[in-house]
Amino acid sequence: MSNKYTLNNDEMNAVTDFMDANMDTMDELTKNALRKLINGESHRQAGIAALIYESAMQEASEAGRALGSVKTARKALSSAENGKKGGRPKKVVQ
Repeated sequence: MSNKYTLNNDEMNAVTDFMDANMDTMDELTKNALRKLINGESHRQAGIAALIYESAMQEASEAGRALGSVKTARKALSSAENGKKGGRPKKVVQ
């Protein structure tokens, strides 16, 4: 389907406002058709938002993984100092 047939937020609000203002004058077939169109568009927009969020989270995860695996002199020194103290502290279960 072409993007020219999808609604932006302002268009979606305009259609919803129109329906609210004219609901009493519409026949049932028109009401049901508009409800289905608005419901479908809402689901489509929610799906797009979920995909964008998922993509951003995946990119952040990959960046964190890449940065965490970087070896630096500072990390090596810190690790050596911790080793002299007996290594990583044990977790205390309360």
